[in-house]
Amino acid sequence: MARVATPKTKQNKTPYLVLCGVSALWYHRLAAAGLLPLPYGCEIESLDGAASSLASASNADTSWMKISTADLAARDIYVKDEVETYLRKRHPEDPMEALAYAEAFPHTIDFPKPIDLLCADPGHRNWRNGVHVHVYQGKLPDGALLKIGRNVYVTSPEFTLFQMGREVGDVHLLAALITELAGNHAQLPQGLVCCKRYLDEGRVPFEGRRLIGDGYVDCAPCTSVESLDAMLRRYPHLPGVKLIRRALKGSGDGSRSTFETYVDVELQLPRCDGGRGAGKGRLNERITFDDIEKKMAGDRKCAYADLLLTAKNGKRIDVETNGTFGHADRKRMNRDSGRRHALEHAGIEVIDVTWDEFANAETWDAICRRITNHLGKRYAAPSPNISEKQRLVHTDFCNWDCLRTFPPRNWRS
Repeated sequence: MARVATPKTKQNKTPYLVLCGVSALWYHRLAAAGLLPLPYGCEIESLDGAASSLASASNADTSWMKISTADLAARDIYVKDEVETYLRKRHPEDPMEALAYAEAFPHTIDFPKPIDLLCADPGHRNWRNGVHVHVYQGKLPDGALLKIGRNVYVTSPEFTLFQMGREVGDVHLLAALITELAGNHAQLPQGLVCCKRYLDEGRVPFEGRRLIGDGYVDCAPCTSVESLDAMLRRYPHLPGVKLIRRALKGSGDGSRSTFETYVDVELQLPRCDGGRGAGKGRLNERITFDDIEKKMAGDRKCAYADLLLTAKNGKRIDVETNGTFGHADRKRMNRDSGRRHALEHAGIEVIDVTWDEFANAETWDAICRRITNHLGKRYAAPSPNISEKQRLVHTDFCNWDCLRTFPPRNWRS
């Protein structure tokens, strides 16, 4: 879990802020990335005293509203436009000079806007001065709020996901958000690029004058499918329960990248929700090798299957997501080949999916049929209604920003 367990705070009578919805989602992402303080436990049972505007809680700590680019650079994260502007204006011989400049002259950037606040007064459900006010009345679920500073709180990852159903509206997008927050990566706001993988490999993260990298960072999970299941069982009448229950059919713990999340969710979701109906799998499942397999894999004792799907007859398929990091060198290719042979010797069929294959609708459809057929699922041709749902789901997941832009309808064609 990405939040800290500390002594609980008693009910606050001073006006306080409660971040919720999209703002809470971004807070948890940025805290997991190490860019904001981790939240910790408190004992607030209702929203009495929760303010409906930033001005109403003048004593609240708002330091979280500014993020230092020095903290970004320390984690190999950069503001894409600023780096590329430097390259266009200065024309340095070495493009790495632009990253050095970003580290040497830091400044602050704003927390993603607008700000979503939660309060108990239905008279304040509106937009005002860049603040979107949401209303929740009655007793809060246990652990629904976490503290992040003086007179400022954030909804827990689990409670935030229940709220996000209203923002995204679609089962597959909520399933992808669950898989992200229960995984080992977190999205970055639009405009930020993480170059860590390139730099760790000794590669220059530039194509000409363009900065390249990832729109996410590696981090510890914020929640788990088990935690959401527990909240469902304990609070079966919370708003958003039905959508969460459907989304969990396509969700899982342990996703390591955005691409992996898209592939895993689309394969696991039932066809009635626009998925491919491959059934529930296990993400990044540990596969232990015997002595022969260990030699095949270059003396590795185990491997982790990206998405391990198991048929009723015991047949296992590992769906591997590849091809988003450029061309691998010969050493890596040989290592991956040995890993694949070891998995196949262990009785696991390995199916690789590159980004180009995923982005091509016809190729992806053929791969999905192959996977479901091998699992013994003989589906009839989808109805026009199901075909349209599958098309919309796949179109969404072919957009890298579909988990970073809210509401998603702004970018969907």
